[in-house]
Amino acid sequence: MTTHQERGRAEGLSRPPVPVPGCPACTELAIRRDDARARCNRSAETDADVLLRRHLRAAGVEDMHRQGHHADHGEAGRWRER
Repeated sequence: MTTHQERGRAEGLSRPPVPVPGCPACTELAIRRDDARARCNRSAETDADVLLRRHLRAAGVEDMHRQGHHADHGEAGRWRER
């Protein structure tokens, strides 16, 4: 196992990120991921997971997801694709 793989496991990257209920950005990204999965497009599915993780990290709720808690991250967590 490479160092990169070990770090990914330690950061919980082996599981897909969990969207925050009621967050429009999380919902949009989860739908994008589900659509990609339905089309068997693993690349697009991974892209959606990366964007969702980035959104959650920017909103400061990613660690809460790992603990199984959800929070309303409101305006501070607004997602913008770059």
